Amino acid sequence: MAFSAPLGGHVPRRDINMRTSIPNIYVAGDVAGVEEASCAMVEGYLAGITASMDLGYKTADYEAKREDYLAQLESLRHGDMGEKIRAGISQTMLT
Repeated sequence: MAFSAPLGGHVPRRDINMRTSIPNIYVAGDVAGVEEASCAMVEGYLAGITASMDLGYKTADYEAKREDYLAQLESLRHGDMGEKIRAGISQTMLT
């Protein structure tokens, strides 16, 4: 866990694919940081395809979907508020 004021308080550390530091635990939505609903939905899609792949259910289009979801999140996190969210996420990323 890490504290991030821009994300609304204490949130789990996670990687870019929404994996936490605990194996087989993924986060999305408000538990990953308070943002708008559209970000929560895209994070959920990303966490879901990542979990599926990690469990061995690989699909031919995984990488294309992953890149699309990451691009959507980047687009949604523009502007002044997006800058604060991106700073909060960088504070809580797993290294």
